[in-house]
Amino acid sequence: MLSNVKKNKSIYTLGIAGVIVVSVLLTINFAGAESLAPQNISYSISSSGSPFPAFSYYNVKQSGDTSFNWSATITNNGPGDMHPIAMGFHSDMAGNSPTIEHGFSIDKSGKDDYAEGESGTFNFSFNTNKYDCGRVQVDGGFIDERYSTYHDTNFFAILIDYGVDCTSPASIPTPTPTPTQVLTPIISVPTCSNVDYVAQISYPSVNNNIRIFLRPQRGTRFLMD
Repeated sequence: MLSNVKKNKSIYTLGIAGVIVVSVLLTINFAGAESLAPQNISYSISSSGSPFPAFSYYNVKQSGDTSFNWSATITNNGPGDMHPIAMGFHSDMAGNSPTIEHGFSIDKSGKDDYAEGESGTFNFSFNTNKYDCGRVQVDGGFIDERYSTYHDTNFFAILIDYGVDCTSPASIPTPTPTPTQVLTPIISVPTCSNVDYVAQISYPSVNNNIRIFLRPQRGTRFLMD
């Protein structure tokens, strides 16, 4: 279980491992581009199934697959309404750099709309088995509903590194054309004599369709399908 996350986020990336350490005060104030009075939102985050804090780095190749489950206890002190969001992003390139490529939905539950003065719990989760390459970033934010345009402030981020880049899908080979089938006749001719005889000629059929030209003697021929 994680301790409460506190204000004034200070994120430091330490070395190539990309370990992120953060300190966030329990109560955070958000200023807006439209110069509205900042919202005062109190929150704490706990996790189950993983010992990693709200702002962190996880390497799947080194530590193995896991299921992350986070729970944010929130109080909207106002002014105005707000709602929390959580979503993921996936990049085909592994590493420890932030990414907002290829956004996707993650599992969420709990209270997701907070009028001024309301409290509740917002849950979100991610299972690393969803991918096996590249890197994923899971973000959480508070949306200030007083703004006429989208306005959010991040309260959570974790970077999940799979340790290997995603390769391009294997190209589909061009199929080799099927060669035209050459039919070999089956001919049965009796011993030649001065009397009439019957020559038997047959071909294996192709798609139940065959055409044969016969020329029994000079100057004559007939066609048989």
